[in-house]
Amino acid sequence: MTGDFPLDHDEGRFDGDISREAVPRGARTLNALLPNGRTVWLRVDPPLAPVAELRRAADIAEHGARWRRAGTRANSAAIQRLGEQLAADTEKLTESRLARAERWRDRIVRRNTKSDRRLAKAVAEFRSHLAAQIAIERETMRRMRRRDLWDKIVIATSLPLFAAYGQQGKPFGANNLTLLISLLIWLVGDEVADVLFRSSKKSPYPLRDADAWSYIAPVGNLLAGWWLMNGLQHERFVAGFTREFSRDEPTKTQAGEVRHTYVAEVPMSKIVAARHFEDFQTFRDVPAVAMIRTAKLAPEALDATIESVTANVNEVTPGLVTKGKPGILTITVTIVAPDPGKVPIPSVLDLLEVAWMVDTQDPELSKPK
Repeated sequence: MTGDFPLDHDEGRFDGDISREAVPRGARTLNALLPNGRTVWLRVDPPLAPVAELRRAADIAEHGARWRRAGTRANSAAIQRLGEQLAADTEKLTESRLARAERWRDRIVRRNTKSDRRLAKAVAEFRSHLAAQIAIERETMRRMRRRDLWDKIVIATSLPLFAAYGQQGKPFGANNLTLLISLLIWLVGDEVADVLFRSSKKSPYPLRDADAWSYIAPVGNLLAGWWLMNGLQHERFVAGFTREFSRDEPTKTQAGEVRHTYVAEVPMSKIVAARHFEDFQTFRDVPAVAMIRTAKLAPEALDATIESVTANVNEVTPGLVTKGKPGILTITVTIVAPDPGKVPIPSVLDLLEVAWMVDTQDPELSKPK
């Protein structure tokens, strides 16, 4: 049985015939029945195309090839132009990026350079100010040490003044306050003068240096204290010796003896300070003591006995012939000797020296309150 079969080649295969190739399109198939009953499929290929068709196909192929070559050339030119444009754009982008980077670098360098200059200038100014401040502080310390030394010397010069003229037990006494004010004047007088007569030019130093005032302050304090206190009594107790005695008229006692009285008057105005003497004359119950330092009896009065030695200031002594006088220390020595039986009665002493001591302080201050 012959003829064209529209069935698919796979559908016409026998069972077990899996090696048969597929029939190409355009080919004709035939089947033949063999004597053994087996059916064989035969394929009849189509005939080759005619020359005209081949020429026409060749023309079409040539025409397509020309169009493809033209398209290829156009695509190649476009790709080349695209590459050139891409390279130009890349170069421009690179140049722009490099230019921006260079501008940023230059700007950073300029800013850093400007900052470095400002920083270097600030560091130099700071170091200059620091060096000047250190120099000022060192000079201030030297000035402080010098002023402290001279202030201590001034204070030291006040110690003997307070020891000599100070009033014990009276912190606010006139002498103590006078010496204290004098000390303060010599200590801070230069500062007060500097405040009152300060120059308009401001000094960088917080402390003024020692000047002529500082150097003369110790001597000035001593002289000022002496000048202020010269007329005042700076020694509480005054003492001395006296040999100048006058003898009062001897008197006879009931025991048949003769009492000899020797009196010496010591002017306290020559011993007590002049300004203090005016007050000293008004004191009452002034403490005063006296004792015989040397006594030489006359040869005819070797049996004489010293009865008493008294010292009185500014007062009348009861029971005695002598009387005290204002500002006068009266020393009275009484000696009892046997009656020599002679007229006039001779002195029993060839030599008499008495040591005495007087308290110049107001007795009212020593009384218990």
